[in-house]
Amino acid sequence: MIGIQIVVGIGILTLAWMLSLVALKPRDVRLRSITAVVVCWTMGLPFVVYASRGVDFHGLQPMWSQVTNHVLIMTGAYCLVCFFSYSAFDRREAGVRAKWHALVLVAVVSTLIVTAAFIPAELRTVAAQVTTGKGQEARGVFSISLFYTVANCYLLSAFLSSALATRRVVRHAKGGLRFALRITMAGLATLILAFTIFAVSSSLHFANTDLPDPARVAGVMLLLPGFGLFLLGITVPAAVTRVAAGRIWWRHLRAYHTLTPLWTLLHAEFPEDALIRVPTSPRLDRLRCTGVHRRFYRRVIECRDGLVRISPYLAHIQAAAPQTASAPTQLAQQLRQALQARASGVEVRGRPMPIASPATDGLDADVDELLALASALQPVGASAR
Repeated sequence: MIGIQIVVGIGILTLAWMLSLVALKPRDVRLRSITAVVVCWTMGLPFVVYASRGVDFHGLQPMWSQVTNHVLIMTGAYCLVCFFSYSAFDRREAGVRAKWHALVLVAVVSTLIVTAAFIPAELRTVAAQVTTGKGQEARGVFSISLFYTVANCYLLSAFLSSALATRRVVRHAKGGLRFALRITMAGLATLILAFTIFAVSSSLHFANTDLPDPARVAGVMLLLPGFGLFLLGITVPAAVTRVAAGRIWWRHLRAYHTLTPLWTLLHAEFPEDALIRVPTSPRLDRLRCTGVHRRFYRRVIECRDGLVRISPYLAHIQAAAPQTASAPTQLAQQLRQALQARASGVEVRGRPMPIASPATDGLDADVDELLALASALQPVGASAR
């Protein structure tokens, strides 16, 4: 029971994360589809647990719990087919495939409900336990055999269709995505083998027989690694993306705070250049973890604007006392002198000039120069605060 609760807890956490992604991209069909897979399979787990035990679940008889579980699992499998179809084919072709698979799903679900209704009342409880190896007396009953055969065949076809679509995507994938898709295909292949065993086993029920116990046990044992590899394959790319995004977030947060001494000096002299005029407490600003990218880019722009405004004063100081090198420490001293000169009312006419220009193109190189200049101002700036 504890293991089931852990699995349900993981499913709920995953579902909460997926729903947050859907809220950000509500029109992404693939994201909606894979989220629906998590929803259906997570919701179906309690039903199958109680059905396999042969007890009611909130007033629902075991067999009808089994019906609910299969409907949810098959709906999730259908959503899985949609996910891989929209990943492998263009939107129009994927839409056509989704509609045909939806018709098949409706037919299969209708068949399950009808066959479950025709199961004799005295056999419904044991019929719900056939998948666990119990309910031997239920074998040979046509409606029970048909129920499980149709369900297993549909799941087998859904996983097979998903595997074929994944194979099509693998051909065009590269690097880490290709590796993740291969893991997904391995999981789907394992599930295909497991449900092939289940489909054969349920088909033999028509003749009141079954596969040998080792074969049935092998099918059950394949489920865990199959679903594990599948989930690993579809979550690895998202996890890698999240890790990369986390690194960028951390780098921007550190750079934002490192630029504080430079920004503070320039903002004090040119407050009108601030892109947002609402004052913020320095202490609260240091604790804020939201809007990091927006605040980082805004600070970089404001620092550059301030350096452009003060550049004529810097040019005047450098012309009066030329330096053989423009190291960050020397530039920091000249910047302080230029700001003091402007604050004291000295007027300097001249054209703006580049300050702390990078040797190469790109935003990262530009930010590195600003960080070097801000670090040279850090000791004095820190004491001033």
